[in-house]
Amino acid sequence: MAKADLPENPPREWIELMEHATAWPRCYRNYFAAEPGGDDAVRWDAMVEAGLAYRGVVINPPPYELQIYNVTDAGMDALRDATKET
Repeated sequence: MAKADLPENPPREWIELMEHATAWPRCYRNYFAAEPGGDDAVRWDAMVEAGLAYRGVVINPPPYELQIYNVTDAGMDALRDATKET
C-alpha cells in the first residue's frame, strides 16, 4: 500500500493499540494477541486493511486461539507522527 493510501490521522484507539503492541516508546516488541472475532481483532483487522498492521500466526488450540497482529513500518511511522511532541 502506498503511503498516500494510508489514513492521515488514524483514530486514537488505533494509536493506543499500536503503542501497546510495540511497548511504545521503548519499542522492544511488536505483537498483539487478540481473540478472533473479538473487539480488539475487529480494530486490528481495520488497521490491516489500512496498511498499518499485518496478521501474523494464530496460536493456541481451539477454543483458545489468538490471532497475532504486528505493526508495519507504515504503522510505526503513523505512531511516531501521532506521538510527536508539539
